[in-house]
Amino acid sequence: MFMRKKWTNKEIKMLRKLYPNNYTQYVAQEMGRSVCSVYGMANILGLHKSEEFRLAELKRQADKLRIVGAPSRYKKGHVPDNKGKKMSPEHYEKLKPTMFRKGQSGNTKAPVGTTRTTKDGYLEMKVADPNRWQALHRMMWEDTFGPIPKGGVVRFRTADKYNYDPINLELITRKEHMLRNSIARFPQELKQVIKLTHKLKRKVYAKEQN
Repeated sequence: MFMRKKWTNKEIKMLRKLYPNNYTQYVAQEMGRSVCSVYGMANILGLHKSEEFRLAELKRQADKLRIVGAPSRYKKGHVPDNKGKKMSPEHYEKLKPTMFRKGQSGNTKAPVGTTRTTKDGYLEMKVADPNRWQALHRMMWEDTFGPIPKGGVVRFRTADKYNYDPINLELITRKEHMLRNSIARFPQELKQVIKLTHKLKRKVYAKEQN
């Protein structure tokens, strides 16, 4: 059963005033509500960040995105490793008993605006029926900066996956995302060396492009 704290007309009026030109975390603090609650109601009301707010945030991150993204972009004509590969018959048979049939729905139906935590610790919000969910941090990015380009990955800069301040979010390519994840198994000292090496390479590349 899904229980929610109802929004009053006064709160909705306050949300309409604060949301367009302020960080969602600030709005949540001012209203004494969670970020998920504020974003969910903003989504229902069709509220978005103002053009002025978007431009200010884009200006803040534009230079960084250009430098970080350029050296790790896939080249034109790149073929994904899994292109054309299908699930093996053995794997399909193992999954078949738990697959949903066409037209089948779950025993409990979550209403639009419901949030859940994935096994990786990320928050998702149901944005449409019958079962369309979207990562909250990706929704936050698009609400602030606009559509995520094809192949883009939105990451948290820190380990805090509940800090949705745009400053704590960054847009990188899938290749860069894989490179960062691949060093997770190494000792902390070696991680720092690898990160510094990548940073130096990006700076050299950026300087060569000027």
